[in-house]
Parts: sequence; C-alpha cells; structure tokens
Amino acid sequence: MKKILASSLIATAVLVVSGSAFALANNSNTGIMISKQEYERMSKIIIGVNKGQLPVSALKAAEPLLQKRPDLVSRQTLEKYKAIQ
Repeated sequence: MKKILASSLIATAVLVVSGSAFALANNSNTGIMISKQEYERMSKIIIGVNKGQLPVSALKAAEPLLQKRPDLVSRQTLEKYKAIQ
C-alpha cells in the first residue's frame, strides 16, 4: 500500500511539473526559453537528485530550470549545489 501511495505521489508530481512546462517555457520574465523536451529532461534530473538517485552535481545539466524554479529542490540541496559551482 505504501509503495502504491508513493508511486502515485511521484507520478502526480511529475505530471504537475511537466504540465507546467509550456507556461514556464513561454515565461518572458526570465528571458530563458526552455522547450518542453528540455523541461522534461531537466525535471527528471531534479527528481533524481531529490530522490537521492543522482548526485547534486547532476543539477548542472538542469541549470536553466533551476534558475527559473529554485523551489524544485530543497534549500539544503540548493546550498550544496551552489557550494560546488
């Protein structure tokens, strides 16, 4: 039951993140355009880091998304990432 609940929560998070890709990609306030494919690739990296499946250094490949949405990672993870830059 816990596995099903956890899987459902993760799937929901992925849908929410990828569902807002279009709005984020076309947000002219940041000046950085992110395609849907780039957004999906970068969100998978961020999810992997959040789950502990990828090292914090992997966030380098998701830098444009992280600049737009630093709230996608914990404050501690963001501090670790900034420390290795």
